[in-house]
Amino acid sequence: MQARVAKRYAKALFDLATEKNSLDTVYNDINLVNDSISNNRDLGLLLKTPIVTSDRKEKVMDSLFGGKIIELTHAYIKLIVGKGRESIIPDIATEFIEHYKTTKGITTANVTTAVPLHNETRSAIIKLIEDATKQQIELVDTVNPNMIGGYIIKVGDRQFDTSINRKLEELKREFSQNIYLKDY
Repeated sequence: MQARVAKRYAKALFDLATEKNSLDTVYNDINLVNDSISNNRDLGLLLKTPIVTSDRKEKVMDSLFGGKIIELTHAYIKLIVGKGRESIIPDIATEFIEHYKTTKGITTANVTTAVPLHNETRSAIIKLIEDATKQQIELVDTVNPNMIGGYIIKVGDRQFDTSINRKLEELKREFSQNIYLKDY
């Protein structure tokens, strides 16, 4: 039920932002709010607790986001808090972001490397994936220090793995199935 409610709220905000020609700005605002809630455990707990009144939660949200987001997004968050739905703001944000990306034709690609990507490499990977998929790409890069080298790119349900770890696993599997060694 909560997912359905979040989807409705997200759709309403999306439609309103589209009508007001503020879709991109609201998208940035929603990302800011979502990141703030995700990265601040105390804020997330505050929004979920029934002990703190809606007025107090509204004041906290005003102090955090006042002047950082446009009036449309600010009024929308105020409405959500006023209706007692503040605990589903992250769900609403997720639904809004998904709807935005679908509408704009943006696909998320995840790349995992052993070291942080340089800007030139990042741009080259984005261009390579965009050329292959014919879609606009949003690249999320993750550093995994346990990787020896290479990279893993995931786009949707497809994965391209050139990591040294995978190649070592393949060699290990090949050597374990060596037909030239006789079992004694």
